Amino acid sequence: MVNIVGTSDIDILVGTPNPDIILGLAAPDNLSGRGGNDLMFGGPGNDIMYGNNGADIINGDENDDIIYGGRGNDRILGGKGNDFLVGEEESDTLIGGAGNDIFVVGRGNGFNVRGGPAIADADFITDFAQGQDKIALVDGQTAFEIAAVTVNLNGSVATAIQELSSGNFLVVLPGLVNFTGMDFIQLQVAEGFITIPPPGTTGPTGPAGPTGATP
Repeated sequence: MVNIVGTSDIDILVGTPNPDIILGLAAPDNLSGRGGNDLMFGGPGNDIMYGNNGADIINGDENDDIIYGGRGNDRILGGKGNDFLVGEEESDTLIGGAGNDIFVVGRGNGFNVRGGPAIADADFITDFAQGQDKIALVDGQTAFEIAAVTVNLNGSVATAIQELSSGNFLVVLPGLVNFTGMDFIQLQVAEGFITIPPPGTTGPTGPAGPTGATP
């Protein structure tokens, strides 16, 4: 295992085909794990991190990070800040941490987040916060092409997002999640911008409360 350590300046750090420990330290860094089961820490700064091949543990740490897991069953931690997390291939665990995070699911456009026919094929988001975090759909996919279904995950109730056309499970979240249109965005990769869909419909109004007594 090789230790690759950056500096307090902007660094481009590339791992070996074997397992590495890659530390970005301060400043915005670009970290790439290549092969092997790597351990990567971005440190302070807005980092861009690529796990590539292998079952990697990738921690963005502080600030706003962009993290791609690549191939392998990765564990991705955004840390503090507004992070952009893409598990990519295989089944990954995504932990946004503090901040307003974006979790990419769906198909194509180079992200390769396809899920599979079994619950175990999907990515797992541990800490999705409604009203704060977003789930990004790519390659023109919309919220009308997916469904939220209740599933059994290791004996506990969980919510899965399933693609209607393929039946693939894309992502699983713990507990019961009542998704609305506000929880999703469409990621337009070709144009290089993100569009946010209109808010979902408002739920039914509850009954009026009792009228107070006249003094």
